[in-house]
Amino acid sequence: MKQVLQSYRTGELWLAEVPTPSCLRNGVKVRVEASLVSAGTEKRMIDLAKSNLLQKARKRPDQVQRVIQKVKAEGLMATWQQVNAKLDTPSPLGYSIAGTVIETGVEAAEFRVGQRVACAGVGYAMHAEVITAPKTLTVPVPDAVSMDEASFGTLGAIAMQAVRQCDARVGEYVGVIGLGLLGNLVTQLLVASGVHVAGIDIDSQKLELASRLSDVTVGTQLKTVADELTGGRGLDAVIIAAGAQDSAIIRQCPAALRHRGRIVVLGFVGMDLPHDQFYEKELDLRMSMSYGPGRYDPTYEEKAQDYPYPFVRWTEQRNIESFLSLVARKKLQIAPLISHRFPIDDALTAYSLMEGSAPYLGIVLNYPGSTTEPPRQIALGSSQPAPSSPRGLVVVGAGSFASGILAPILKQLEAPVEAVVTTRGATAVNTANMLGATHASTSLSESLALPNVSHVLIASRHAAHYSQASAAIAAGKVVHIEKPLCVSRTELDSLGQVIAEHDAQRRVFVGFNRRYSKHSRLLRDELRKRPGLPTTVIYRVNAGQIPPDHWFYDDPGGRLTAEGCHFIDYCMFLVDSPVIGVSCTAQSMPGRPFDGFAVTLAFADGSQAAIIYSGQGDRSLPKERIEVFKGGACWVNDDWSRLTSYEFGKKRVLHSGKQQKGWQEAMELFLGNKAHADLAPSWDEMRVVHETMFDAIDQALGASDEVTDEATVEVGDL
Repeated sequence: MKQVLQSYRTGELWLAEVPTPSCLRNGVKVRVEASLVSAGTEKRMIDLAKSNLLQKARKRPDQVQRVIQKVKAEGLMATWQQVNAKLDTPSPLGYSIAGTVIETGVEAAEFRVGQRVACAGVGYAMHAEVITAPKTLTVPVPDAVSMDEASFGTLGAIAMQAVRQCDARVGEYVGVIGLGLLGNLVTQLLVASGVHVAGIDIDSQKLELASRLSDVTVGTQLKTVADELTGGRGLDAVIIAAGAQDSAIIRQCPAALRHRGRIVVLGFVGMDLPHDQFYEKELDLRMSMSYGPGRYDPTYEEKAQDYPYPFVRWTEQRNIESFLSLVARKKLQIAPLISHRFPIDDALTAYSLMEGSAPYLGIVLNYPGSTTEPPRQIALGSSQPAPSSPRGLVVVGAGSFASGILAPILKQLEAPVEAVVTTRGATAVNTANMLGATHASTSLSESLALPNVSHVLIASRHAAHYSQASAAIAAGKVVHIEKPLCVSRTELDSLGQVIAEHDAQRRVFVGFNRRYSKHSRLLRDELRKRPGLPTTVIYRVNAGQIPPDHWFYDDPGGRLTAEGCHFIDYCMFLVDSPVIGVSCTAQSMPGRPFDGFAVTLAFADGSQAAIIYSGQGDRSLPKERIEVFKGGACWVNDDWSRLTSYEFGKKRVLHSGKQQKGWQEAMELFLGNKAHADLAPSWDEMRVVHETMFDAIDQALGASDEVTDEATVEVGDL
């Protein structure tokens, strides 16, 4: 299918051919018929992408600080690879579409195939022939509303939210600064609500259009128009729908407002406020949050969990619904706001228009394509993989870890990648091109059916690991599963059954990469020189803070499920004795289960291990430190860059250099190099590690197995 993409590195725009996305369980798949180009938001995105690295850094100092911390913790080269992966990931444009439903998820029964809908959301409602969107960002389109009009749904919700924040009452006087697309919608909504409006803009054509579409008093100076409209008494409120780097726009508002007037900021403006004027008039400053309640909340937008209607009357979805209802009842005029229409094949012309001097307002892209659904897997025309080593590899997932850590290693090893599978076609194509793959796909089943595929690398989100690994194992492939193998005991038991049924014990690998580090081999050899003696391991992890909406927290085990199995495995690897006891205490906060934890392991030979994991530290402190004690000697691993021994009163550096966490060695083993086979865990060891992890979670929660024995989560066909 065709989709508009942009390079964040260079700002270049192109119309790409990508596979169609998979349908969300909690959403719908839609064949797009019209999408609206947002002249404000998309123009800012384009301008940011076209700026150089220094300009980007100045606009995002928070990201610069994170990069500096990564360099300190992981080294320059590893950080540079991850930064490049981010810069090279294409950005989809668009966030407001209208089309017809062609598939519904199992949790979106309220929609039906063939239904006309409007969809919203960055990363969902894109300029593409087919999109998938959560049900909370999808609204039925009334029969009286055309698809072009319905494509304004998201912009209408943004305008609607600003009007709600303004809380304008019938008969009040409200000024609207900026009569572009959003400002005009705001003006029409206010007039439809019985409000007297003063429309302000410096463009005479926009002033003329606003006065033609609504009963509004227009002009170029806010104070002048306000005095004319109110007889000098002052406006009740002002909505700023314009954008500017400086604060000139907001500084002109106090003079035009009455005492205790309201200012609602909808556009991007400077906020250097005249304190004395705000103080003297007790002015009320309000911000308008894009489409409305639910915006920026992944629980609402990604997980499609709606807010209860009696308590949150207006949400993103309900704002779109209300806007389309007004359009259907002819209370709003949308057609006159459309200045240009382009077929999707000419989408780049639309963006050229935005960068030129010709006037424009609403730009709609139309999709006159076939009624058949475009394919979910496409051939890229890359050269066929070399016949040596495995015949072909499928890479599943292309998130930050897969693209920033694993992909550069696969490229260095010249791994014969046959296909890259992700939920989003653009990401699949980008990563596939980077790895020289022959196919890009959003369908694992189709990629598994390719004739050259023998190996599958699963690096997707954890909830999908079980279903994806089971499918790959059943298809007879050699499978590497990034940690964890699964997220519940039920899944672990089922995965074990699949492995047994297909005799796959020797063709399943797990991402316990630290086993393969040079430090690990050296340390294990040192410990084996002292047989029959117990070992004590102290493993401290300064994992650092992650956003409270991070998907790690989706699982009841939080970061213990996400990463804890890694460290449990390493302690078991060093001690090399059965675990006979586990205890765990958790440090959790609302919505952040297991943000920190302390796991203690007891072993049959008298050894013990303590894992202290914190998500509250500062990342300038190195992430990991491992201290090992045995037979009168001590060893310290400082964040996988330095291994030191202490014995007979002497300190000796066993290894020092760049950070080595064993990722490359793990990939080499998976791809057929047996040099590290003695370090690999067996299936039974993998199973015991995960059982120990689930035991730790249960103990910390003080609950029965029912807490973790949840139904399997399947993530689409992917």
